[in-house]
Amino acid sequence: MYILLSRVIWSSLLLTKEGEPMFKLMNLYNKSGLIIHIEYGKAFVDFDISTVINKRNKDDLNPERQFVLLNAYLDYKGDEFKKKLMEQYVKTEDTLIGLINRKDINPLPVEIAHPILDMFDYNDVLYFVSEVYKVQPPEGLKTEFNTTIETDGDGTRAQTYLKTDYLELAALITILKTVLGPIGHFSQLKHALINGVNKEYILFNFIATHRIFETPPMQKLYAFTKTLVDIAFKNEETASIRVIERRIAREEMPLYILASAIFARIITSSVIDDKDGDNVITKMHVFITNKLNIRKDVSSAIRNKQALSSSDGGEGDRDSIVESYRVVTALSVGEVMEMEWSVEDIDVVISQINVEIDKDIVKDAILHNQVFLERSITPAQLTMLSYIFKDILDPRSLKHLSNEYINNLLSVGFAYLWKLDCKYLAILLNSLADTTVDDDVFVINSSTNRSRLSKEIKDKLNEHYTYMRVINKETSANVAEEAINLLSNMIYSTKWMPVISEKYALEVVESRSMLKIVPNNLKILLAEMIIKLEESRR
Repeated sequence: MYILLSRVIWSSLLLTKEGEPMFKLMNLYNKSGLIIHIEYGKAFVDFDISTVINKRNKDDLNPERQFVLLNAYLDYKGDEFKKKLMEQYVKTEDTLIGLINRKDINPLPVEIAHPILDMFDYNDVLYFVSEVYKVQPPEGLKTEFNTTIETDGDGTRAQTYLKTDYLELAALITILKTVLGPIGHFSQLKHALINGVNKEYILFNFIATHRIFETPPMQKLYAFTKTLVDIAFKNEETASIRVIERRIAREEMPLYILASAIFARIITSSVIDDKDGDNVITKMHVFITNKLNIRKDVSSAIRNKQALSSSDGGEGDRDSIVESYRVVTALSVGEVMEMEWSVEDIDVVISQINVEIDKDIVKDAILHNQVFLERSITPAQLTMLSYIFKDILDPRSLKHLSNEYINNLLSVGFAYLWKLDCKYLAILLNSLADTTVDDDVFVINSSTNRSRLSKEIKDKLNEHYTYMRVINKETSANVAEEAINLLSNMIYSTKWMPVISEKYALEVVESRSMLKIVPNNLKILLAEMIIKLEESRR
């Protein structure tokens, strides 16, 4: 199969000449498909992307301009960078060959994309796009957000792209183009397995599981998409039909729509020729709104997602929110089993942590955390677990784990944070969320006068998380700091009942009554936790 896909190389392509671009988009097999041809020196590879490019998208590809910006950036980086990149593509090609006889797609072989993405520094690409190549955003885009638009109800900041947002998006697209070939070729090899309604959503995991997903333009894309989805889903009929059609949980619909937009419009945009009314932003907006436009009436067929996620249980099973996701998304049995296997043995999990974990503390936590076998954890706790175990487990897979395995992670996470002297957050991680508690119950509640992060802490965050979101000409924000703000708000808005042994609580406060409020330095504690976790991984 591989020779068939690559036969065009041997018959018609020449070796690179000095000054020629490294990336080329070419027709394959009498214009019946498309390949991305990558060559440097005497090395070359072809990636067939036919299955991820639909006919309408193919007409808009503009092959001559498709890789102009990327090739210019590679020239800017120099021959040594090109050589290393080419070596990685050759390795990727070998990996893809090894996948030919594999009968499944789980787990996704992220090694065909992640090492390539690792070679590109988002901030460096952004500097090149804006300051070296000087990409010109469409003239109609504003430089600052007009807050009266939001006040008048005509739009939100999430719906609005400014010139700085556009340049950040151009940098992101430049990086994403580097993995379109490998991802597209994987799709071609596994066409029979993933050529379904959610193909793009599956392929998007190559990107979403990499730190590129944390960059400001990707988060902006997600916020933009989610806003449009939320607007469309105010109509319950629209929401119900889309969930039925795509077999995607309602809460995951923004990611599904974003994945579709990335492969259908965003990743193949050249950006350097964009104009008012004809640019990647307008094309993206039209694509998303059309994809959300519903005229069919099948709403009566939808399963009640709220009932699936109900915490009171009623007469039926008390499925957790995590279990509800698994029911609606119909995740493959093999994929679920592999994720659960990876956290089933606590000793294996501990062995992958780069600090010495006290197993007695883990055992104590497991004993007291049995309550989580019947109760779901909150999004705030899922977020904390994703920070703690990001090098061990794909953060987006956490919601698919059953309560038994979540309990394992909570217990090891408690001991891990305890070891890092993040003791208050360790207790918080192992707490139940409840809005109906008696006065006698051990409760953590919200407080006011919340402390802000010091310059020293912000500088340390900048060392570990280099991605910055431009707010205006004078101001930018670290994405980690923004994540801390969101997480702290989630924690402050909830009442908490610690379930861990009181002996641990009394090491943090003088009396358990002092744990009735979340401390006003929560943001500082969260920032210190993130910094300590990053330093412990070195």
